[in-house]
Amino acid sequence: MASIGPDDPKPTLGNGTESTNVLDIVSSNDLKRVFLVGKSLQASIENSDKVGSDPELQADISRCIKCLEKCSKGIRFLSIFSSNEHASEINTCDLEYFQTEYFLGSLYMKISGEEHASRMKNLQVSSAYFEKFLEMCENAGIVSSEDKDSILYLNGKYDKVLDVRQVKINRFKRTREVAKQIESLQEKLKETKNIEDIYEDDEDETSREILLLTLSNYIRSSLDSISSIKSELELLEMRNQFEKQNKISGLENSERNIGSDAAKKKAPMQVTRIDENFKIKREIFQDGVFKPSWRQPTMSLEEYAQIEMANAMEREKREAEKTIEDEMNTIKSHNVREKGLEDDIDIVDRATMNDRRWDNWKDDNPKGSGVTKKY
Repeated sequence: MASIGPDDPKPTLGNGTESTNVLDIVSSNDLKRVFLVGKSLQASIENSDKVGSDPELQADISRCIKCLEKCSKGIRFLSIFSSNEHASEINTCDLEYFQTEYFLGSLYMKISGEEHASRMKNLQVSSAYFEKFLEMCENAGIVSSEDKDSILYLNGKYDKVLDVRQVKINRFKRTREVAKQIESLQEKLKETKNIEDIYEDDEDETSREILLLTLSNYIRSSLDSISSIKSELELLEMRNQFEKQNKISGLENSERNIGSDAAKKKAPMQVTRIDENFKIKREIFQDGVFKPSWRQPTMSLEEYAQIEMANAMEREKREAEKTIEDEMNTIKSHNVREKGLEDDIDIVDRATMNDRRWDNWKDDNPKGSGVTKKY
């Protein structure tokens, strides 16, 4: 996976010891204030209807990145986390700061620009932040075994055969299930806040459960983003190589043209002939000179790559949805119990209807009714 070099002007992700006059964060209260501002900005960017290249949106992204980078440095300066600290040992307020690196990774992916070099640099920084987020979650013990296998696979350290397509389908299904759980818990939290006689511990426990589920979805999103970044970096690198080759070919053609121009100056006088339709043949031939014999491209490699990536992501989404829909069409009551989906009324109703259809079919087709000859 991509990483940031030591001379990179972008934010470093190591255990920095920046001075307090640079950070302006000298206490946990300062850190909380900056984080809440950054989180609010990030939420408004995610929910924005503006296109990615909109100047106002890009300005908001830059402001949010500066705020969250300041927060990231403050977390390291105040030593909020240690590498051997489990999530159960971290209080809920501090656990919120895990989201900082994920937010920065997603924001750097949204930066738009025409220069390939700057785009590659932003993608590398984004990948580094996602990797840092995954490392923190893994150290805290909140990464599932399946996601750990995906991390090893992305790092080239997985020594078994991995069905990438099935992993993506499972990841998509799990993300959707977790999103429903989060929505249910948020409704529960709203209800408890409306009740006067409520224990504060219960409210904190619900908020912590929501946060842990959110982090698990961020882990899966980070894995998808790193894979996407890796593919885009490969395409950009191929484009750079292609442009370099074209540049070298252009220089060689230019040198040839200079030589041919010098030869033309020494050439004798040419006779222009007019055909029977009063067309000047020499001009007709000149029009066809230096024109390629093949069809020219109608879009750049970057545009084609974006279209292909968008189509691939759309296909994967449709395939995952179709797989889930097929499973739902054949799900039975015992499947619902096995998967622990008894709380989902829609799935329970569908399973009940499937059971009834199966019972009706068995009633209409008793065992042995298809046998036409007795042996």
